[in-house]
Amino acid sequence: MEITEFNNGVYPISLYVVTEPDMNEIADRFYQLTQEGVAVEFEMKKRRLPIASISDCYEKSDKQSGVMCLIWKKREMKKDIMAHEASHIASLIFEKLGIEIDGFYGSSNEPFAYLIGWVVRCIDGVINTKKPKAVVAGDKL
Repeated sequence: MEITEFNNGVYPISLYVVTEPDMNEIADRFYQLTQEGVAVEFEMKKRRLPIASISDCYEKSDKQSGVMCLIWKKREMKKDIMAHEASHIASLIFEKLGIEIDGFYGSSNEPFAYLIGWVVRCIDGVINTKKPKAVVAGDKL
């Protein structure tokens, strides 16, 4: 298992990209947050594993708020799936911050699009085992 943490310098929420997740290790380090914002222990329900899944979380040690991208099938994580998961991640980050996604003509559209691009660069860098541009540039959007 590898956990890579990203911070974009704009939003106070970490992105954790996890390859080959070990749920016991994750449960030792993170709480999962329910839709109501209640911290619970991480658990993976017994089901067919998706290519990737997203979870609202925070670190137990420092209570750092985050969004976790669990990549279960690294070889199947193609660009279209990265973009798909990035849209979920950006939506969750905006929701956690109380920012409404207000459509194409709204004021949040451009920041939302930039956030999706940053997330894709982070995931792509982890998947392709090279240092993502987002990290090289100081994790800025």
